[in-house]
Amino acid sequence: MGGRYGLCRWATMTIASMENPARIVIDIDGPSAVFGMCDASSKLIANSVRTYRTDDFATATDCIQNFSRETGTRLAQSDCAISVSGAISGDGIRIQRCKWIISRSGLGYLFQKPVFFLNDSAAKLWASKEVGPMSHRPLGSVLQPDFTTAGKWLGINYESGLGAAILIRDEDGNFVHVETEAGHCAFAPVSSDETALHAELAKQKRPVSWERALFCEGTTTQQRSAILGSFVGDTIMATGSWSGVLLFGTAADLLANAENAAAFASRRAARANFQIPLKNIPCWTVRMPNINLVGLARYLSMKSNVPKLVAA
Repeated sequence: MGGRYGLCRWATMTIASMENPARIVIDIDGPSAVFGMCDASSKLIANSVRTYRTDDFATATDCIQNFSRETGTRLAQSDCAISVSGAISGDGIRIQRCKWIISRSGLGYLFQKPVFFLNDSAAKLWASKEVGPMSHRPLGSVLQPDFTTAGKWLGINYESGLGAAILIRDEDGNFVHVETEAGHCAFAPVSSDETALHAELAKQKRPVSWERALFCEGTTTQQRSAILGSFVGDTIMATGSWSGVLLFGTAADLLANAENAAAFASRRAARANFQIPLKNIPCWTVRMPNINLVGLARYLSMKSNVPKLVAA
C-alpha cells in the first residue's frame, strides 16, 4: 500500500513538474556540474541538488537534458541561471578546466527564454547577501556586513583559481554586480622572497599573475596570506570597493590562523597614501553550503521581481 502510494505521489509530482515551468540553477566548475531547483520564493531546495561529471557529457546541453529527464523537469519557459568558472563574454562561454563551450543563444532556444549567466565569483557575492553569524566570520571588529545601505562590496574567490567581483547597491536599494578577471592582472612583488618568486615564475615566458603567484608550490601559508593581502588592497583601490571585502573558498581556511590573518591585514593596508582607509575596511570570510547555487537562486529572485515595461 505504501509503495503504491509512493509511486502515485512520485508520478503526480513528475507530471506537475513537466507541465509547469521551474526555476533551475546550475553551477559548472571544471569537472563537475551541480544542479538545483528553487521554490516559489527562489530559495534553493536542499534535496534537489544533483551533481554530474562534465566528462560524461559531450556538451552542456546534453547534461541539462539528462537532468530534465531524470527529474521530470520541464525546460521550456523555465527560469535558469548558470554560474561558470570563467569569463562571461559574447555568445560562446568557455568553461575553465572543462571541454564545454556554452552557447547563450543555444540554451535560449532550449529554455525558450533568455538564460542568465554569472561568473562564479559574482554568484558567491549574491549568496553572501544572506548574512548570518554561522556563515560570515569577521576579520576585525565589524561583525556583519550591512547591505541595507548604499555601497560597493568586493568579493574575492580564492579556491581553484583567483577571482574577484563587485556587488553594488544604489540609493534606491537596487543591486547589480560587476565581474572582473583581476586575478590575472600582473603580480607586484614587495619582499625579496616575492621578487625571487616572480623571477622564477617569469621563466615560463608568460605574464606572472596574482593567481600564478598564489598557487605556486613551495610558498608558506604566511607568504600566501601576505600576497593575498596585497592583491586585495590593490583590487579595493582599482574598483573603489570601500564598503567591505568578502573572501570565499580557501581564504576562509588560510585566514583562520591568527598569524596569517595579521600578515593579510598588514599587506592589505600597505598601499601608498591609503594606509588608514584600507586598514579600516571591514573584511569577512564566508562559508556556505552550495554557495554558488544559493547565489544563483537569489539572483533569479531579483530578476523575477524587476518590473516589466509595458508598451503604450
